[in-house]
Amino acid sequence: MLQSIQTLSCWFYRGLPLALLLGFIMGSSIMAAWLLPALLLLALLFRLLGNRCRVAAPLIVVMTMAAAWAQWHVDEGLQHRLPLNQDQQQRQLSLIVEQHRSAQRSQRMVLTVLPGDNNQSPELRRIRASYYGDHSLQVGDRLEATVKLRAPRNLANGLAFDYETWMLAKGIDAGGYIRSIEALRPGQLPLRERLRRYWSAQLPVDLRPWLNALVFADSAALDSHWWRLGQATGTVHLFVVSGLHLGLVALAGWSLAALLARLLALRQPASVQLKVRSLPLMWPRVAVAVSVVGAYLWLASNGIAVWRASLMVVLTAVWALSQRRWQPLLLVCWAAVLLLLANPLAHQQAGFAMSLLVVAALMMLLSGRKTGPVQWLWWPQWIAWWALAPLLMAWLQPLSVAHLLANALAVPLVSLLLLPGLLLRALVALAGADGALIWWLDAGLLLLIDGLCTWLRSVKDIAPASISMLPAWGWLLWWGWGWLLWRGLPALLATVGTWLLLSWWLLPSPAKHELRLLDVGQGLALVASGEQALVYDVGARWSPRFNMGEAVVAPSLRQLGVQQLATLVLSHSDNDHAGGFEGLRHWYRPQRIWAGQPEEGMDSCHAQGVSPWFVSGPQLFYRFFAVPAHLRTNDNNHSCVMQLRWHDLTLLLPGDIEHSVEQALVQYYGEQLRSDGLVVGHHGSRSSSSAVWLATVDPDFALISAGWNNPFAHPHAEVLARLAQRGVRVWRTDLQGGLAITPAGEWQALRQRSLRIWQNR
Repeated sequence: MLQSIQTLSCWFYRGLPLALLLGFIMGSSIMAAWLLPALLLLALLFRLLGNRCRVAAPLIVVMTMAAAWAQWHVDEGLQHRLPLNQDQQQRQLSLIVEQHRSAQRSQRMVLTVLPGDNNQSPELRRIRASYYGDHSLQVGDRLEATVKLRAPRNLANGLAFDYETWMLAKGIDAGGYIRSIEALRPGQLPLRERLRRYWSAQLPVDLRPWLNALVFADSAALDSHWWRLGQATGTVHLFVVSGLHLGLVALAGWSLAALLARLLALRQPASVQLKVRSLPLMWPRVAVAVSVVGAYLWLASNGIAVWRASLMVVLTAVWALSQRRWQPLLLVCWAAVLLLLANPLAHQQAGFAMSLLVVAALMMLLSGRKTGPVQWLWWPQWIAWWALAPLLMAWLQPLSVAHLLANALAVPLVSLLLLPGLLLRALVALAGADGALIWWLDAGLLLLIDGLCTWLRSVKDIAPASISMLPAWGWLLWWGWGWLLWRGLPALLATVGTWLLLSWWLLPSPAKHELRLLDVGQGLALVASGEQALVYDVGARWSPRFNMGEAVVAPSLRQLGVQQLATLVLSHSDNDHAGGFEGLRHWYRPQRIWAGQPEEGMDSCHAQGVSPWFVSGPQLFYRFFAVPAHLRTNDNNHSCVMQLRWHDLTLLLPGDIEHSVEQALVQYYGEQLRSDGLVVGHHGSRSSSSAVWLATVDPDFALISAGWNNPFAHPHAEVLARLAQRGVRVWRTDLQGGLAITPAGEWQALRQRSLRIWQNR
């Protein structure tokens, strides 16, 4: 009986974190109507297993309680979120600047909303807003302002990143911009911000971004060049505070405390020296390590990986003080439980799974294994790459075996030299050291940064990353093979199997044949994929770090398996059509670029009346209808008017041309304009899509790319009425999200229709 109770207790002890994890994930992801049936199904499953699962009943109770907590937490956040029917509402708010970043033409902030006389519902807690005015704001300022609010709503392109989830997990209830500031009361800078500014002022300009990134966890400190280089080489995790950095700081604190303890022990009698590893002497080491981690965490209080690493340090300290043999995977599970207890939506962010998976893999494969100094240089890199590869592909990140080579040098350069050097440089500045020491430190740190850039560029040029996709069952095959390889398969079998897996997976995936109208807000981007892909327009550029070409168009091409972009058409130079060009070109180098307002290296789409049919692929052809020069009176009328023939479908794309150009094209080209489908001009503006134009094109369906609730009221009611009068089937990205059309003529919505309870429709 006692043995049976001990066995059940052991199973409950091991199953408790898993039950909590499952409950948190179910409760924060599944609608309430589906949650109870799912729990009942689990209970029935355990019941069918009989006496062997007698511990299941309490675990089901624990799981139910965790699910209820997660559901309540998410519902509480949704109660404060600005609803869609209040989008673009203006409110007078009392605000405190919580986070601040200066951009080229604006200031971008996260602001805490103070409770006041405004009783409007919902009661907002935090907002994310831009300010284009003359006041120079900083963290801690208190202001009374008129804010135009935007409700969180995700672009619907079937991609991994979900903006609504990100906002909800951060506790941000609305976006928007500050229209005017009625009262401004400068506040006292927090100690952390004062320290950051002081340290930054002591450093050369080229070192300040790295201090802000590696010490203060400012993900916007480094420019887009470094982030793109990091993504291409698999080293982006090094460019902001990560769990690796915090773990190294903890190790440094532990080592320092251990060294002091050993020095003190040497001064004691022999009887005391034998007890160096006893519990009383463990306390100082743990205290120093946790204190150092706490200080670093205070400086870099941002990101899932940082909090996960800090939890791991604290739990490891508890295990060490308990003098018990601890299980690494159980430690990881409890860290995940504590993260989800604080924020049940954390599992929806890429950093959650990636950071925990890497730690679990390292603990599982390195625990209890004797390794030499040389092996420590490459084993952790290989394990991390092996563990993360499927997840990186799921998030549409380029991957290459060369990432191992890039990290082999980049990790020690950043984590073992650059980060300690920056911390040492900051401490030297505080201590008031002489100029010579500071000069040598600055010179060494700048040399490290130059060497890092040179190394990453060389790796990127030698072995560029490829795009490939792996089905879910392939993940298990990949991880399983790695585990068996680690357990010591015969050399021949290991070599052949590894070669086959890498060849099967890392060879480029065949491209899907799809025609996609992407949801890029108030803009336009269309992709026709196959063996050779074509892109018409690339959406807008909103800041030096964010543009639709890099955030939407490039990931969509990766998702379709496109390795080479044969043709890129930039209809005209307006930001909503061509702003994302540089972002897309960083990842894809088009073989040929056409433009209505061409620059160097581009061809003009207005060179001749009706161009010949150009071949972009076996089932992909296109031609242009030139706009006469005397009608190109503004940017809109410079648009490339292109007719696309993709498989059995003909589609006309007129850009933003106006009525005058439409009528001229009808007069010049007549029946040649007739197409199966039409991308409605100028996002459905009243200035386009005249009756004579629609009668000539005579489309069966029309595609309208417009931003949801956009300030221009596109598409206009008159345009919609003319389309309805002709019986044209209409697809709108502002209401229905992106669209994918297959060669068989099937229409597929790109909006992810799942059971996620937080998504706006």
